[in-house]
Amino acid sequence: MIVGPPENEIKRLPLTHTQRRVLLLSVVVSSASGVAAQLLLGNFAAYLSGDAALAYGIAVGCFLAAMGIGSWLSQTVDRERLLQAIATLAIATAPAIALLPLVVFASFTFGENLWGALVLATLTIGGIVGMDVPLAIRLLTDRERRDRLEATLSRVLTLDYLGALVGAIGLPLVVLPSLGVFPAAVVLGLAPVLVALVLVRVAPELASLERAGRVTAIAILLLLPLSQPLGNTIENRLYGGPIVHRQQTTYQRIVLTRASSDTRLFLDGDLQFSTLDEHRYHEALIHPTLAAAALTKDPERVLVLGAGDGLAARRVLQWSSVREVVLLELDPAVVALARRHPALVAANGGILDDPRLEIRYGDALREIDRLPGRFDAIVADFPDPDSKAIAKLYSEGFYRKVKSRLKPGGAFVTQATSSFFAPRAFSSIIKTIASAGFATHPFRVDVPSFGPWGFVLATPEPVAIADLQLPDEIETRFLTPEVLQGLFALPKDETVAPNDVEINRLVHPVVVNYYRDRRWRQY
Repeated sequence: MIVGPPENEIKRLPLTHTQRRVLLLSVVVSSASGVAAQLLLGNFAAYLSGDAALAYGIAVGCFLAAMGIGSWLSQTVDRERLLQAIATLAIATAPAIALLPLVVFASFTFGENLWGALVLATLTIGGIVGMDVPLAIRLLTDRERRDRLEATLSRVLTLDYLGALVGAIGLPLVVLPSLGVFPAAVVLGLAPVLVALVLVRVAPELASLERAGRVTAIAILLLLPLSQPLGNTIENRLYGGPIVHRQQTTYQRIVLTRASSDTRLFLDGDLQFSTLDEHRYHEALIHPTLAAAALTKDPERVLVLGAGDGLAARRVLQWSSVREVVLLELDPAVVALARRHPALVAANGGILDDPRLEIRYGDALREIDRLPGRFDAIVADFPDPDSKAIAKLYSEGFYRKVKSRLKPGGAFVTQATSSFFAPRAFSSIIKTIASAGFATHPFRVDVPSFGPWGFVLATPEPVAIADLQLPDEIETRFLTPEVLQGLFALPKDETVAPNDVEINRLVHPVVVNYYRDRRWRQY
């Protein structure tokens, strides 16, 4: 009778070349999927809450902490079961990554604890991923020659970090824009279970896991076509009207709703305009500014920053003296939507195809220096400064760039969030613009869908508001000569003393905290 080696020695036979390569591939996929999932959760929580710093802080912080916990727990796995544990974790990762974003979304939509759900999700995924690398290192060093320990450590850690890079870059540039949040989560979850099935095939000792891996993979595949409709059903609860368009781009979540004659555009959950009253907002944004520039000379060249929907550009081109408008928009998808959706084309009058309009794409802070020539008027219509990424467009450094691009006698205007709900943010923007060398003329307008809304008109030298006039050619629905003058009469409770706020700077974006002033929460 031939006696074979003991069972524990059979399990510890050296890995074949194929097994080793698949094992290392699993390290890359686990790291890439895990990091991408955390970024997706952080991005999603930032979109839901409006607090990007806290969302990413929780997602990244809890993920790293959970990886540490997972690494510590990995030592409890018996050396004879290392390969089995790696395959099991890869299978378990799939439903966690695929389903937890939906859980986080549902917790927010149905009024539960968003932050608690985010912590639970990141700890779960981070814990699983955190066990993977230590287990792979133990397995490789246990089954390889001891003199290859340093090479093994270097190889595994290199592939782990490479996987993290792939996940961190691939999610925002490829996966998220192409698939959307929930299908992206499913695809990220599918990757590790497919690698686990390959590992099962090349390692006969894992045969008992093949059925579990197949069932999990099939379940994830069945979830893929259902994930977006399920997410849409949950998302519909967040908006007051039926959603007629939704799109995830590299930069933001675009949602368009329509109820009767009211079409509304939302970017990352924030209302940008309602077609019922956008004329109030855009007439107030554009016409006083061009009227201020016209005190020196008729405006001919105007720069519009943001406002890819075309509603601001439409008002600019009501001025017959304007020969050229340069529109600088970050997200091409906003312009594309405004060009083709009938409700938006009706609102902007098809102005995006006007030969007087030149459309450029890019980040305003960087691209404004690259634009040729100077402008008679510059209009900034950015989202509210609810994150550091947007706060840079309300900074002293940015306003100095704007001033350098104005012609003598030119005028600049920016939307400056709600003068009533966020008076400290409004006042900080006023003070910041003044610090850049402008004379400031703050004003406000009541927009029913927004509430009291603030703007800041800025000029190199002070102008007399009483001298502002609209040409007879300008047709308006809201502004009259009397209303135009009245815009600059600020209520006492819509500003604060300059000494009570700081200048918003690139390195110290205080306006984000001012924007989250207590008065927002009271309402």
